[in-house]
Amino acid sequence: MADARKYLGVPYVFGGTTSAGLDCSGLVQRVYGDLGISLPRLVSGQSTIGQSVPSLADAQPGDLIVCNGGEHIAIYAGNGKIIQAPKPGGSVEEMDNWISPSNVVTIRRIVPTATSSATASAPSSAAALAALLGPSGGSSVAGLLGSGGLSSSSSALAALLGSSGGSSVLGLLRSSGGSSVSGLLGSGGGSALAALLGQSSGVNS
Repeated sequence: MADARKYLGVPYVFGGTTSAGLDCSGLVQRVYGDLGISLPRLVSGQSTIGQSVPSLADAQPGDLIVCNGGEHIAIYAGNGKIIQAPKPGGSVEEMDNWISPSNVVTIRRIVPTATSSATASAPSSAAALAALLGPSGGSSVAGLLGSGGLSSSSSALAALLGSSGGSSVLGLLRSSGGSSVSGLLGSGGGSALAALLGQSSGVNS
């Protein structure tokens, strides 16, 4: 929203995409482009990207509200306000939301929430560990955790697991029946793994 507010007062220009003049979809494309996110140029394309938001009551700052039969788009600013490039003769403005629920064609969320991002990180950690274990039944990790390398190897495995801690290993155990990790435990490296998991919220059970 701070980036969108930089364009307040820029005159409406049909087809405009620069700070010299913007139309409604030009404003949206420009704001997200400044943030490194490439969006389609027209409302018709912008109305199909990201995730659908069920209603205005669920809208969050930065969501895109498409209205007027798909001919206009505005950025929801929070607290019942929007930022838009309204029409010829006007300029980019922040104002009370005038778009009624019956006038909404779709609401699109482009930036994922923090919760969604955190949820997505756990499977990737499990996949990375699964790739490391590979078809060797954990022998590669067993070698990593073997004699002389307990401390540094545990740190390396901790870095691999990331903020999800042992939860990714639990997911791997459930999905693979534990066969890969059982090879690791049987080869003498299990104490290091157990110690590591014991440090991450007691998931070693």
